[in-house]
Amino acid sequence: MANGLTATNCATTGRVLVVDDDGDFAAATAELLTAKGYAARTAREPSEAMAEAASFQPEVALLDLRLNLDCGIDLIARLHTRQSDLLCIVVTAYPELDSAIAALQKGAYDYLRKPVDPSALLAALRRSFDHLRLEREKAELARQLRVAQKQEAIGRLAGAAAHDFNNVLTAIMGNIDLLLDDKRGAANLPAHVQEGLRAIERGAQRAAELTRQLLTYTEHRPLEADLLDVNVLVQDMGATLRAVCRERVELSVTLSPDLPPVRVNSQALERVLNNLVMNACDAIRDGGRVEITTQTAALADHEVQALGAGEAGPHVVVAVTDTGCGMDTETAERVFEPFFTTKDDAAGQGVGLSEVYGLVRQADGWVTVTSTPGAGSTFRVYLPAAGAREENPPPASEDDAPDRKPVVLLCEDETAVRHLIARMLEMEGFEVLSAANGADAMALAEQRCGPIDVLLTDIRMPGMDGRELARRLSELRPQMRIALTSGYAADGEAFRSAGGAKVIFLQKPYSPRAAAEQLRALLTPTA
Repeated sequence: MANGLTATNCATTGRVLVVDDDGDFAAATAELLTAKGYAARTAREPSEAMAEAASFQPEVALLDLRLNLDCGIDLIARLHTRQSDLLCIVVTAYPELDSAIAALQKGAYDYLRKPVDPSALLAALRRSFDHLRLEREKAELARQLRVAQKQEAIGRLAGAAAHDFNNVLTAIMGNIDLLLDDKRGAANLPAHVQEGLRAIERGAQRAAELTRQLLTYTEHRPLEADLLDVNVLVQDMGATLRAVCRERVELSVTLSPDLPPVRVNSQALERVLNNLVMNACDAIRDGGRVEITTQTAALADHEVQALGAGEAGPHVVVAVTDTGCGMDTETAERVFEPFFTTKDDAAGQGVGLSEVYGLVRQADGWVTVTSTPGAGSTFRVYLPAAGAREENPPPASEDDAPDRKPVVLLCEDETAVRHLIARMLEMEGFEVLSAANGADAMALAEQRCGPIDVLLTDIRMPGMDGRELARRLSELRPQMRIALTSGYAADGEAFRSAGGAKVIFLQKPYSPRAAAEQLRALLTPTA
């Protein structure tokens, strides 16, 4: 097929199937497309076209409207049955308008008349592949949105479960702490009873650590950010990361110079890298390589939208690539879910990568994974470049504590925890006023003529929550100290807006003895 166009490279190589009973036309068209960078095959009749479609998987098909005794319009439907996203361009020497309308109604994307001008043909192909690219980008964005919504839903569920579990653990660990208190005769318990209690205590502590990881995944555990150089951190971790790799796994590090600093908790980023390298090594069965790379990337708005989070601008990208077994698409989409694992029960609990997800999100970053079965995986962590360090918040006020037996107003909706803490505080010499909700606590405070030294309240309660209760009681009793407690570490940020009262935060699960000591310290005047 003669044409006056200069051969140019296509930005994206596309696969085109030319179906025409005119062998010379089909061959000339395929030759032109090949010269322009496309991959092209030909077929002269429908059965041959279907066979080529099965083996070649074309993205665009050029179909003659009339193939000997067969109708090219009918072939459109047959091709779409096999490959729904195939774009069909009808090419015909017959000028009837009805034929064009019928072809488009049957699913044709475009319509060209013979003799076909080469420039018109190439323009039609460019439109077709641009359309395919946009449709694929839309599908990928929709997939990422579904994944993000699923992650958020799982996070909320995991966070709610962890919050309730922390209440249970507070009661368990608190009662064990009281039973093992030497001041209360724990030494007189039989040795096997003491050992049994300590075993229960160890189990509760392991459960508390698992809960902590769940809360990290749900982004409910704030971490103090450091201004740091990622390259320095990776270099400092070199020996530790090499120790994680097995003997037949080679670890290499490639650092891009002049990285901008990032604002992230250094211990959190160390944990992220450790988990990613450990996961990469676990994916390598018979020897291979793990590579850590750093680089800068200026993400545009559409790139941030594709990632699903964050803001446009300069980012530091840390990538961990392995030559392991890789994952299919379905597995890669679930890899950050809590407790999802492809390992056997002995190899892990499936919380390492979910913790990575949570820690990175807390740093306003994002983590992605690309993987091919049998060809390894790459995890990329995107961290926004940092500006100047923010000033530290002003210190809390330091009022004098009363020199007498302290009175604690305890507000806790979980009955077992409320009874335990009240009992413990009374044994430690506090006077305790107990309330099951914010309204009851307000009523007790309004009815009491004497002082209330400390409000010890859970933050998350039905009705009036702990924040609102603290705000109202701070207005009613300005000298009162406040101790906030929650299964969510992020709730500790509530103390920053709790008025002028001196405030502390107790993370559940906590030891009753430690809580009593912190309340005493809260009431102790400072120099």
